[in-house]
Amino acid sequence: MGRTNHPMWSSVSIPGSIAQAANFGYSSSPMSQYNVFKIEPHVLPLENGYVRWTVQLVVDGRDLIERLREYEMPFALQEEAPQIAGSYSGIDVEGIIPSHFLGQCIPLHACGANDEKVALLECECGNAGCWPFAARITVTDTTVCWSDFEQPHRRADSAGGWWDYAGFGPFEFARDAYEAELSKISNVRDLQLRSSLTAKTSSRLD
Repeated sequence: MGRTNHPMWSSVSIPGSIAQAANFGYSSSPMSQYNVFKIEPHVLPLENGYVRWTVQLVVDGRDLIERLREYEMPFALQEEAPQIAGSYSGIDVEGIIPSHFLGQCIPLHACGANDEKVALLECECGNAGCWPFAARITVTDTTVCWSDFEQPHRRADSAGGWWDYAGFGPFEFARDAYEAELSKISNVRDLQLRSSLTAKTSSRLD
C-alpha cells in the first residue's frame, strides 16, 4: 500500500487523574544497565468524530515516534518529503496482545523478508502494513532486546531508497520490568471502554 499522510490527526492528552487511576505512572529503573520501557495510552481523533486508542511506546522517557522522527529526518529530506519522517502511530489497542511485543505477533503485523520481525508501530493512517516500523525482538530468560530495525518500504532494494537504521538502537530491557509494562495494555483497553461509556452517557444527557 502506498504512503499516505494525514495532517488532520493530532494527539489528545489524557487527564492525569485518569492515567494515574489506570496505573500509568513513571518510575526509575534500579537496573540502569538496561533501557527503560514504558507504555502509555494515546488517543488520535478522526475526522468522523471517532477516535483511535493506541499503545504508545516510550523508551528511556522519550516517545519512540519522537526518536524516529529525529533519526529519519535526514533520509526524508533527501526525498524532499520531511513529513514522512516519524509519521507513525501506535498499534490500535483493539488489535494487540501483550505477547506481540515479545515477538509473537499475528501475521497482520509481521514484517521482514521471512516475517521474522514485528511491527512496533504502524502508519498514522491506522492501516496495518501501510508504513510500519519493525524490529527483531529477541527474548531471553532475563532480557528483551529490540534490534535490526527497518522501514519495510525503505529497504536497500526499495524504489524510494534505503533508510539505514544501523545507528538506531539496539534497546535492551530487563524482561521482568518489560513484561510488567505489557500487562498495562489491558489498562489501555479499560480506559477506552470507560471513555466510550462516558461519551455515550454524555450524549444521552444532551
